[in-house]
Amino acid sequence: MWQARDGALWQSLLEEGTRTLRRFPVPMACATGFVYLGLVQIHDIWWIDNTLLTHWMASLVLGLFASLAAGLFAEHRRWPRVAEHGLAVLAVAAVVATVFYGGPGQGSDGNEEADVIRLAMLGGALVLLVTMAPFLGRRGLDDAFWEFNRAAWLGAAFGLLCALVLGAGVSAVFFGIETLFGLTVSGEVYGDVWLIAHGLAWPWITLAMAPEALADEPPEGGPRWIRFLAGTLLVPLVSAYMAILYAYGLLILFTWDLPRGNVASVVCGFAAVGAIAHLVAYRWRETGNPWLRLYCRHFPALLGVPIVLLGVAVGARIAEYGVTEARYLLILVLLWLVLIAAGFLTRRAGLPWVPLSLAILLFIGSHGPQGAFAVSMRSQTAILMDLLQANGMLADGEATAATAPVSRRDRERIEAVLDYLISSEKRAALEVLFASLDVDFDDGKFVDTSDVLAAIGLKPTAVIGLGEAGTGGEARSFHYSLYQPWPLDVAGWQVVDRVSFWSTITRQLAAPGTQREFRIAFFSDTGEMKIAAEGAEITLDLAALAAGLNAAEAPQEPGRQALIVEGQDGRLRARVVIESLSGELLDGDVTRISGEGLFLLGWGDNIPAQ
Repeated sequence: MWQARDGALWQSLLEEGTRTLRRFPVPMACATGFVYLGLVQIHDIWWIDNTLLTHWMASLVLGLFASLAAGLFAEHRRWPRVAEHGLAVLAVAAVVATVFYGGPGQGSDGNEEADVIRLAMLGGALVLLVTMAPFLGRRGLDDAFWEFNRAAWLGAAFGLLCALVLGAGVSAVFFGIETLFGLTVSGEVYGDVWLIAHGLAWPWITLAMAPEALADEPPEGGPRWIRFLAGTLLVPLVSAYMAILYAYGLLILFTWDLPRGNVASVVCGFAAVGAIAHLVAYRWRETGNPWLRLYCRHFPALLGVPIVLLGVAVGARIAEYGVTEARYLLILVLLWLVLIAAGFLTRRAGLPWVPLSLAILLFIGSHGPQGAFAVSMRSQTAILMDLLQANGMLADGEATAATAPVSRRDRERIEAVLDYLISSEKRAALEVLFASLDVDFDDGKFVDTSDVLAAIGLKPTAVIGLGEAGTGGEARSFHYSLYQPWPLDVAGWQVVDRVSFWSTITRQLAAPGTQREFRIAFFSDTGEMKIAAEGAEITLDLAALAAGLNAAEAPQEPGRQALIVEGQDGRLRARVVIESLSGELLDGDVTRISGEGLFLLGWGDNIPAQ
């Protein structure tokens, strides 16, 4: 009897697997191709350019989602199988063309950071597209949309669990063989197991559980555990989150103190959690508990204050520092919240509008002249040109060397923009601007910010950064260095050691040939360093040191004398030669100090002065 049951089980699994292949041949072909290229890379079967390999593997992953969305769209309109699979193939072809030829604009060729940005946004858009592909162009199917996604996401979670069990189980078997029988299993084989488990088994199982029929009227109710999660946990927590935002809005009205930069991260968190709670709870918008029903009914209208807070915070940061990729994403979140509120308040949108609106925005931001990369490059280039123009360093659209002193603030901002454009691989914007100066931006030559500054007659400052949103003010990082601490006179000192200090640390250094121990404690938030031994204690204020260097407009390498601090308490002596000192300036105050230095510690009266 058990054999018959086991045989029927395996036959059922085989039939389910082949049915999935017949239903989704194009997505499964993409998954198979991805696994094959992964095996090629792991085992070095044949040589392929790394950039080309990355683009093909990305195309196959994105093609899986694009073909799945196309297949679901056609399937739920009962298209013939040939037309359904043909549309899926066209979707993959469109993705391949986008990955290889749909760069974000100027300077996109070979730009790894631009590729990461556009592919991540495109991937997010395609995943969202899958969630509502069967409902495109169809209205009044909110409950069906909810039921479809419940089954689809639970299927994806179950597929992931199966992949993890498969990968861990087979790896455990191999490990047992190695341990018990002394055989060697190549690390590449372990990589094969996890690649096949996640690249092939996971999508196969997930697609096997994808709902087939689109019920216009799904069953009443819904899983009780999801109803409990929505009504008892998600909705109350999001309501508390929203109450905090409204309280902050009232505080602004009373104090007339505009929102700080960190409000952007709070609102983005609310947008993500709030939208998820709305989607999950929507199934019980008429039958749930009073709190849940109120939340579903008024969620779109209650988005007003978060939208205003985010708009003011992001607008202030962009007006001051321009657009970066991070701020571009904040703009997308702002537009998404506006679209959600407008769609539901005008009663022209159903539940699928939530993922669809975000997918559209991510598609727009993923590539092209209005994409995150291209817009950020244009914004920062415009700021740089304005700064150069204001200081008489721009002629006929090209940068020239400075002929008059440039204020420290303008020097810091010029350096920050140059550092951003160079470090984020937006050098194409600088090639034309610095064409007449002695700066070579050829791909084969490394050019850093100091090279460009030297070409326009400016020296590097110690302060860098664009003042990112989310910092609650103008936050800029600084860095001071002493690259040649030697030669160093160590005569008379009992301990000479190098110590790295960050966060809050404690160290104990023993003096050779004695029972004496020197204890070092560092506090990153205040910049204080305490050195103690036998009841004596010295306090060194590294925050004050950094503030003094900044006020004196010291360069990144201010010299040995500027980076030596020392103190004395009775017979305890300490001298610290700072090799590197980093931190942040937040509205002029020094925070988050860290660094490294040579510590000379001694006890007695015969220690030489500096």
